[in-house]
Amino acid sequence: MTPTAMMCRPAAPAEGGLGDRIKVSAGTTTPGGQNLTGPPGPPEWRRWLAAGGLVLVLACLLPPLATLARRYVFAESIQFSVFAMAGPALIVLGAPWRFLRLSRAGAGPDVLRPGPGAGAPARSPAGPPTCSAG
Repeated sequence: MTPTAMMCRPAAPAEGGLGDRIKVSAGTTTPGGQNLTGPPGPPEWRRWLAAGGLVLVLACLLPPLATLARRYVFAESIQFSVFAMAGPALIVLGAPWRFLRLSRAGAGPDVLRPGPGAGAPARSPAGPPTCSAG
C-alpha cells in the first residue's frame, strides 16, 4: 500500500469517538486522492493581449503609421519590430485559440505521444507466419 493511500484511509474509530480522520474535500478529490480540479485558467487580462497584438499590427499597416514607415527609416524599423516580435508575441500570449475553443482542453501528453509499441505491426499469437511451397 502506498503512503498516499494510507493517508487517505480513515483511522479506526476510538471507543465512542470518531477517531482521527484526515478531512478531504469531496468536491475536489476522489476517494483515491486524485485531484479533480483542472489547472487554473489564464488571468483575466491575458485575453486582451491577443486583441492588443492584432490592433498593433493593423495600426502599423494602415495610414498614418504606414505612410511614416515609407518616409522615415526609424519608423520602418519600428514597424518591422512590431511585425517580427511584438505583434506575434502578444497574439501568442493572448492564446485566442482557447477562447475560440480550438484547443484540445483534455489532451495531455499521453494523447499526443503514441504509447509503447504503437508503431510495431500486430503479431498473431500463433507466432511468425510460415511459407509452404507446394
